[in-house]
Amino acid sequence: AYKNPRLLGDLGISNPTDGSFRNSVPAFAGVSNDNVLVSTVQLSIQNASIVAPNCYNPAINAFNAVCPAWYGAQGTNANWSFAFPVQPWTHNSQYVLRSSATDVATNVQTTMSSAAFVFDIRAATAGLTVPLGGALGPLMGNITGTGLDAPAGVYSLQLAISSGAGVSNWYNGATFTGLGPTFLTTSAYVGGAPDTWAWAYPGLVDGQLYTLRARTIDFASNLRDQDFSFRFDTSSPTASVW
Repeated sequence: AYKNPRLLGDLGISNPTDGSFRNSVPAFAGVSNDNVLVSTVQLSIQNASIVAPNCYNPAINAFNAVCPAWYGAQGTNANWSFAFPVQPWTHNSQYVLRSSATDVATNVQTTMSSAAFVFDIRAATAGLTVPLGGALGPLMGNITGTGLDAPAGVYSLQLAISSGAGVSNWYNGATFTGLGPTFLTTSAYVGGAPDTWAWAYPGLVDGQLYTLRARTIDFASNLRDQDFSFRFDTSSPTASVW
């Protein structure tokens, strides 16, 4: 069947995903096709968070080239890739990858493919607002706190609680007999600056010291565990007159 060598096919970026937050990007990947044959795939990467010249220079693995600074992809043209010797990314920077293909008839892709991502290696932070001062009483209501992360934002916050100093006796959803933490979802979570959350805690014992472990994961998949200790207190104080 006749194939028109003037028609250039599609080229797509499969990794990274456009609009994503990433804590590791060791390589790029994508695909290309043509009704005859793709001859070359070229890439350009721009650090949009710094001043020009800010395109990737593969000779020194740094962003100091005048854009677009095209360079060749690795792998095959149909399934191209590019692996970095050392990841060159900087925290809280946005990068834009562009790809362009040329076929054997020297037709150049007219609409370039692109994908942008933000590099984020710092984990979210959880805070505790109730209890404060190391003591929780039944009249204080739910355990409450905050969640904060930038630039990616908090993806999830879960809680586990132990009556064994965070070493054993974890609450497993029914009893405090778990050997390891069972992370449970909060009762409420509201996005903001910072995010706020509340948790209806299980039945606790008067006078017992507890460890609450908050596990946060952000949209770049950074994970952090934080421990907070408090004593549960249902006993009323007494005052005497002498």
